[in-house]
Formats: sequence, C-alpha cells, structure tokens
Amino acid sequence: MPPLILVGLLLASPQAKPSTQAEVRETCSAQNFSQVALGECLEIHVGESAALLAKAERDAVAQIDHWDEDAPHRARARNALTTSNAEFVRFRISECGFASALAGGSIGTAHRHWQLACVYELNFRRAASLRARAKSG
Repeated sequence: MPPLILVGLLLASPQAKPSTQAEVRETCSAQNFSQVALGECLEIHVGESAALLAKAERDAVAQIDHWDEDAPHRARARNALTTSNAEFVRFRISECGFASALAGGSIGTAHRHWQLACVYELNFRRAASLRARAKSG
C-alpha cells in the first residue's frame, strides 16, 4: 500500500482521535476538499470534545460526591470545580479568539476553522486533566 494511502487511512480511522489543533485541522482537511465541509468536520469534532468534557465534569462531581471526606470538604471541592469550570470557559473564549486572530489576513472561513480547532483541543485537554485528577484523588 502506498505510504500516502496508509497515512490517509490512519487519519480517517475512528480510533485515531486527534488531540491538538493542528491534528484536528489536518484530519478534517484530509477528509474534506471544500471549506464548508472542513468547517462541518471541525464542528463535529468540537461537539465530540464538548461531550467528552461534559462527561469528565459529571464524573468529577460524582467522584467528589462519593469522596470519603466530611461534607464541608466535599462542598468546598464542588464549589472549586464549579469555579474552575467557569474560568476554563472564559479562558477558552479568550484563547480561541487569539487562535482565530492568528489566521491573520486569511479569507473565507479560516478564522472560524482556527477557532473551532482551538476549542476542540482545549476541551480535549480539560477533559484529560479532569480525568487525571479523578484518578489521583
């Protein structure tokens, strides 16, 4: 099998999920030749990363609720998680606005594509961070 076909198959594989902005843009670019389809692919990935993040947040709350600690400590941890989640959303908006700005003088949908790829990566990283903390807690 020629190397380019093999790389394309690996990128299109449902098991191989991208974890960075560059990887998700490359995955969607390899699968789509139009800017509209590329944007739709990025939006699907953002939706998947948002679902992954929401599950990680729910799991973190459940772990806190089942934590073998006094109620005041559990309440403080839940409140800290709520604050952290809100701060993450604010950070993501700002950071991905910056990512979009880095598209510079690009025309068309490039700014939106960079913003979507950023949201995908940050959701992916935040979910991984919450899962890692759940394992260590």
